[in-house]
Amino acid sequence: MLKSQYLNTGKVRFAYRDFPRDERGWGLVSAHAARCAGEQGQYWPMHDRLFDQSGRLGTGVLMRIAKDLRLKTDLFGTCMDSQKHLESIMADKELGEQLGFRGTPGFLIVRTVGDRFSDPVRIPGAASYEVFRDQIEQLLKKS
Repeated sequence: MLKSQYLNTGKVRFAYRDFPRDERGWGLVSAHAARCAGEQGQYWPMHDRLFDQSGRLGTGVLMRIAKDLRLKTDLFGTCMDSQKHLESIMADKELGEQLGFRGTPGFLIVRTVGDRFSDPVRIPGAASYEVFRDQIEQLLKKS
């Protein structure tokens, strides 16, 4: 409903940021794997599969998912080995912490004017459609 009512109509934009809970383990590796898959247009499919497999992650699982998604596994492997996305992933997490987030999921709804934003509303944790709708509608009324 949020997608059809707000995103598809252009009333709301969506931006996703990484917030790995485990900075030295599979949380960080998973965020990096999703970005590497994204280089081949498969960010969200990889992201979703990694969440489904979160208790069973390992190098073999990552490569199996990459194959299932029909990624070029040589490019995926090279990207994973490079660790080139780690700095930006950690910058995302740092920003989230500065905004007061301590875990996932977490949402920040803001009113934007050009490159500036105001009236931030932080929603920690999972929330109902009604919570999002009410917060979005309040911000839209301020426009």
